[in-house]
Amino acid sequence: MSMQDVSANVSVNANINTCASTNAGASISANTNANASSKASEKPRLQAVKNATTKTEEVSQFTLGLVSVVTPCYNGESFLDRYFEGILAQTYRPIEVVLIDDGSTDATYSFALSYKEKLEKQGIRFVCIHQENKGQAAAINRGLPEVTGEFIAWPDSDDLMYPDNLEKKVSYLCAHPDVGFVCCQVDRVHEGSLNKVVSVDKVSDPSNPWIFDALIRDKGVYCLDIAYLARTEALFTALGGRRIVESPAGQNYQLLLPLAYCYRCGFIDEPLVAYVAREGSHSNSFTSFEAQIERIHEFEELLHKVIRAIPMTEDERELYERYIDTKFLPRRFVLCAEFNEIQGMNKAKRQLDQLQGRSFAREVITLLCRLHLGGVLPKIAPAFGKAKSAFTRINSALKRKQSRTLKRENGDSGGLKHQSETLISQQTDKQSLRIGK
Repeated sequence: MSMQDVSANVSVNANINTCASTNAGASISANTNANASSKASEKPRLQAVKNATTKTEEVSQFTLGLVSVVTPCYNGESFLDRYFEGILAQTYRPIEVVLIDDGSTDATYSFALSYKEKLEKQGIRFVCIHQENKGQAAAINRGLPEVTGEFIAWPDSDDLMYPDNLEKKVSYLCAHPDVGFVCCQVDRVHEGSLNKVVSVDKVSDPSNPWIFDALIRDKGVYCLDIAYLARTEALFTALGGRRIVESPAGQNYQLLLPLAYCYRCGFIDEPLVAYVAREGSHSNSFTSFEAQIERIHEFEELLHKVIRAIPMTEDERELYERYIDTKFLPRRFVLCAEFNEIQGMNKAKRQLDQLQGRSFAREVITLLCRLHLGGVLPKIAPAFGKAKSAFTRINSALKRKQSRTLKRENGDSGGLKHQSETLISQQTDKQSLRIGK
């Protein structure tokens, strides 16, 4: 799906204006009707919203219908042209753009300023800020105080927004006042062939609007900034203000996790944006062993800080703190094996074996590392992935067949009990085969 030219005089659809004015005064409902799996944590989430609201009293004054697009940018000169053209091509108005140049060494700042007149001719307010290089989180913090819109998005400057992206997301939020933010499907493309979709990211269970647990566990949802549009009031209420922790990475989790804990998420069942995979991007720029290990450590610390800032129950916090402590063990194990770091690999393997039991894949990787062949792991990883998927499918099919047989032999009650045991067993199989993202 490619970008298309749209007339400069774009009018907002009448139904969007109507929705915005109708829902403008309505307060956002946070956690009033959680599904069965979320009812246990409904009260603490409601309290989280109340606590956050008391921290920030200035969140209620925003320009109705206005979408604020906040984008941090570092050395983005080569793709800012498509970024701004993507903004101009949006079929929705009104829009404001807040771009923060995070100490770029190229002509990012001056190139961005060259679009100011073109944007303002289409009625788009443009704020361009230059700061010393402090990282994306610091750039976000510099931009959030400039936000005046009822809705907010924070896309990267190198990803793509299709022309109807903002219109459809705003329309959804207007039609669903009980959700705090909305997520669309995401096309994945490569830098050299933007019109060729490699794959499409989809939410696995759109019937569940509470995505906090899935986000932190990376299960069935995605933490891609380009996918989301939020009510600004909801975001700032969940954050308790207009700031996030300034860390080298992980700003999307800092924005999305508090939001997802406090508010329902809506889903649009079509791709409205594209994530562009390119060599040298921030997410792909950590190549040495030390740099990757340090990045994992920083991300662990960041997630702990985010969890501690959310007013959840002590039981919930303890549960997620423990999960974070083990979340990156598979990645540490594989990373140490790839770089033949035997001591670190052995430590990670012992911990994984204790948590998940021994696995065939892990034993093979350990053997390769001890033979100083860890460097071949990236080449054979696809084969491991296919073998894992095939084993999981076969194992699931066999257990389903066994479950049906037992149900026939023992009756429904026995069959249901075995089905529950089978589900637990399937989850254990998947955990034991997992060798890292």
